[in-house]
Amino acid sequence: MKSQKQSVLDSIMVVKGSLSKNLTKEEIKQVSEIILSEIESGECRFDSFDKYNTLELRFKYVKGMVNNWLRKSKELNNGEKYTPTYRKGPQKSETLKALELLSEKYPDNEEVQTALESERAKESENKVKKPTINVDALPEHLRKFVS
Repeated sequence: MKSQKQSVLDSIMVVKGSLSKNLTKEEIKQVSEIILSEIESGECRFDSFDKYNTLELRFKYVKGMVNNWLRKSKELNNGEKYTPTYRKGPQKSETLKALELLSEKYPDNEEVQTALESERAKESENKVKKPTINVDALPEHLRKFVS
């Protein structure tokens, strides 16, 4: 039984003729279809049949898996280790970092403390999350209002 990664790499070779991360949407679809057939036949490891219990859900899973390995595979990225472009958790601006350091140096300075509080307030205001609408939870006739 092949690993999912190996299945992705092998399928890319079949579709492209060489290992390449530059795939068109149609090629990604072809790669995904090959992997899906390998999953269905038991050639590729897949432990989530209960969670992805329809062919449609498994195809969506496989498409995401292909995109994941296109990003993360060293074989497709010139041997480079994958590093995400984001950091988990709140990120501080350079201004806030500088003000915090200044505040540590001058803890009794009212002007520095006021600037620090102002910057913190500004950043927390910018981080307010907008609610998202779960389209699947809406009645069919109302889904047209969500873009």
